[in-house]
Amino acid sequence: MTSVSSAACRLLSGRPKFSISWLDLRGSGLSAIERLAIEEMLLRHDPLSRCWAIVGVHEPARNKLLDVALPPFDSNWNATIREHDPFGHDMHEVNRSCAIILGIGGKPEKLIDVKSAKEDGVLVLKRFSGGGTVVVDHSSLWTTLIGRTEMLPDVKPFPREIMRWSAESIFGPAFDGWDREISSERSKAPRRGRQTLVFQGKSCGLSGGGGDT
Repeated sequence: MTSVSSAACRLLSGRPKFSISWLDLRGSGLSAIERLAIEEMLLRHDPLSRCWAIVGVHEPARNKLLDVALPPFDSNWNATIREHDPFGHDMHEVNRSCAIILGIGGKPEKLIDVKSAKEDGVLVLKRFSGGGTVVVDHSSLWTTLIGRTEMLPDVKPFPREIMRWSAESIFGPAFDGWDREISSERSKAPRRGRQTLVFQGKSCGLSGGGGDT
């Protein structure tokens, strides 16, 4: 865990007047619920009240550290409990391929197919912050920014203003930079000759050699 460079501070805040702590959780093996717990802990209980930039790729439904019993996802429940589940869940094996995460005010019955989620054993979580509903899997790249109102006085603490600031100050420049890098790499790659495009065993066009057909 280190402090981001002054250039990154300028990118994130627009003014390099404070440091932003960087936490890279890629390769940590933490689950979705463990990631959410870390985020809430840093927001509510960081003794230094720091701003944070956090990235990571996480297991949807397999905890590494937390020992929680969220029916029907705990495979160690005994048969008696499974047969008399007080929550009314369908007792299926957990679907570890994905999880659904709702904002704090999200209503499951309006945002997801609850019956299908139960039948498929999909873990449904609520995060402590607002926002939309997302589906995450093993390849989802999580990016989280935790800011303090007193350190970002130009950013009003409302969803639309925060989304506009993050788009214009962070994600927009980041994607523009990646696009320039990809374009540069493509321009350096050797040009290939024209190739035949085949669909269902039939030739349907040519590609390469100065453009697609």
